[in-house]
Amino acid sequence: MVLLYGCASSGQITGGPKDTKPPVLITEQSSPKTQLNTKERKFLFTFNEYVEAKDVLKEVLVSPPLVYLPKVSARAKKVTFEFNEKEVLKDSTTYIISFGESIRDFNEGNKFSNFKHVFSTGDNIDSLQIKGTVYELENNKPAAGIAVLLYEDLSDSIIIKKKPFYATKTDKEGKFSLENLKKSKFRIIAIKDENGNLTFNETNEQIGFVDQFVQWDTSIVLTQNLYISAAELNPRIVGSTNNAYGIYRAKLNTKLNLLPQYTLDVPMDFHHLEMKEDSLLLHYYNQEKIDSFNWNLAFDTVKIYVKDTATAKLKLTGTPKFQSIGHLPSDTMYFQFNSPIGTIDESKIIFGDTVSLKSVKTSRKDFNTLGVTTSMDAKKTYNYTLLPGAVTDFYGNANDSITGKISTYDMSQLSKITITIEGLDSASNYVVTLLKSNQEIKKQTVKDQKTVTLKYNNLKSDEYTLSILEDKNNNGVKDASNYWKKRQAEKIYTFKLEKLRETWELETKIDYTTKQIK
Repeated sequence: MVLLYGCASSGQITGGPKDTKPPVLITEQSSPKTQLNTKERKFLFTFNEYVEAKDVLKEVLVSPPLVYLPKVSARAKKVTFEFNEKEVLKDSTTYIISFGESIRDFNEGNKFSNFKHVFSTGDNIDSLQIKGTVYELENNKPAAGIAVLLYEDLSDSIIIKKKPFYATKTDKEGKFSLENLKKSKFRIIAIKDENGNLTFNETNEQIGFVDQFVQWDTSIVLTQNLYISAAELNPRIVGSTNNAYGIYRAKLNTKLNLLPQYTLDVPMDFHHLEMKEDSLLLHYYNQEKIDSFNWNLAFDTVKIYVKDTATAKLKLTGTPKFQSIGHLPSDTMYFQFNSPIGTIDESKIIFGDTVSLKSVKTSRKDFNTLGVTTSMDAKKTYNYTLLPGAVTDFYGNANDSITGKISTYDMSQLSKITITIEGLDSASNYVVTLLKSNQEIKKQTVKDQKTVTLKYNNLKSDEYTLSILEDKNNNGVKDASNYWKKRQAEKIYTFKLEKLRETWELETKIDYTTKQIK
């Protein structure tokens, strides 16, 4: 025993190279690839190794759609597909069973991808085909795992009511192919099917669609690309906050591009609607005491119970809306308050350096934004203080002390960007925006031009991007797709510019036809 122990070597037993090959179908021991006039309800597929069936509810698709769930099981080296006993198969119909990536080898999980079994209950196997690629609209990249659906029922609402007549999913390169289709007219859509039910849920699923139905003439194969994006939701109020007099916050199920129209059923001395992310903030003020009023929106009506001013006071707060470092001496400093500005006391706004104080002038950019201007020198640091009572809102609430520092930029170090955009459609409208770190620097509208040259002055050394929105309805904002209105999502193309250096003038050209910087 001692001799045997000494001869043994320590180490971990290995089983050789890792298996990376998918299972192989043994056709001689499986149901025939295509069958005519079949009444079979159960199909058997045999492989060269042990297999398992994973995520069958998500991966296995049958066209035309079934009423009842089929049974898909794996045992040893065999996979079985069996129709539910209640399922009635259609006469003279080609059926396609797509297994997706559900079949995998038992040990390593290698996938037997895109396996299909085709049979017909009639004399013929349908032979038409449609193929293409699904892209993400935002970045124009191929979208994998997207459900591509064909409906023979051409009504608009069919996509939320019933499963499609044909269905498949895109591969990792965003490509899809629907084969063995019958000659007919179809509606085609692509959805990011989050719940795997093959119907469109507009609250959380992206969609892509085309404006026309697809149909075959003399060709056997059609090519159709689709672009998916988030759908525009019908807005509705999903929550609210009503803690203080004069302000009511309504949380929505989606973020709006534009402020909605509204009315109040009680005359007000002041009211204003503000949008913040996915919420609407209604500011209101009335000298006469009221108990409640109705806020009427196009998509909802809210009854607002007015809080007592003595017990539900709003704390007035102000936030600087400028950079503390690198401020341009000629720029206005803005402070945004959480309530409508009533009065301003300039004597309580202190501004200066360690040597002297400077006089200030104030302005109002909008209902709750205070602008402060003063004479500043380049490359200096200044202190500012808004003493308590510098700003009082409509409801008599005064600010607490707001203090900080601001450093000015050397104007001689500023740079310029000149951009020429070629290849525009003179019949289209565009919104062109210069951005720095996703912050808007300047936005402007371009229309009736094929070529335009834009100049941007007094820019700091940094990295900038230019976005171009194809503004189809000329409302100045990006609109999401709306299937019900048959409106495609508007596209934004973004171009990353060469890094801007100090005291530099960057000149660049963009070919909008090819979407490339020259």
